[in-house]
Amino acid sequence: MAVFIAPASWNVDLLNGRIMVGESEPRLSPLERCLPVFLGIHGGGASREEIGRALHAHLDDAADAVKVLVYRVRLKIGDSTCIRFDQGRYALDHDPSHELRRLEHAALASSSLDRALDQRLRVELEDYRARLRRRRPQVLLDQDWFERVERQLRQLERTLSIRLAADAFERRDFPTALGLASDLVALDSLDEEAWEIAIRVQLAMGKRGAALADFRRYGDLLQRELGSAPPQRFRELLSI
Repeated sequence: MAVFIAPASWNVDLLNGRIMVGESEPRLSPLERCLPVFLGIHGGGASREEIGRALHAHLDDAADAVKVLVYRVRLKIGDSTCIRFDQGRYALDHDPSHELRRLEHAALASSSLDRALDQRLRVELEDYRARLRRRRPQVLLDQDWFERVERQLRQLERTLSIRLAADAFERRDFPTALGLASDLVALDSLDEEAWEIAIRVQLAMGKRGAALADFRRYGDLLQRELGSAPPQRFRELLSI
């Protein structure tokens, strides 16, 4: 008979797809990792049929496979109540989506500020961004049901990067602002706001040649990909 030894704590981190038991990650198979994340996204829980369609779509009758999967996750977490079953639905014993909502609130609140961030909020946003930048496990990225969450997380990462870049520019921390803009361009080469930040930073550093080079690179990308040109404000910014 399996022995469940309840851990001090466990948590499903939706920001990077990690399952933590205390300070460590249990060795979970791809499907074992998917299950807690799937349940974390569906805060009201999910039936065996819903889990089966999401994780065992290749099986005609996945009910038994779902029961085995739940058992294995409970065993590796070390807590028989970490996934509860009530009224025909499985649910986690905690709600990991609250942190995602807190992050959304922090991103929205910080974006509305028209001044430099205070140290506490800056550190909080930097920590969130670092966690969002950690690539989610490929097994999650391959799931149709995770696609919406992945888009949401990428958008949150962009929102935080833009706000932190603006904050760094306001504090004249130009290397940090430029690094954030470069990261954004690496994620989306047509990110208009990121290119504008990069050009403004180069101008503020007295590097007009570098700013013009960035403008031309952005213009070439737009022409090649969309058949368009940078907005007029870019030329006004560069006085050309």
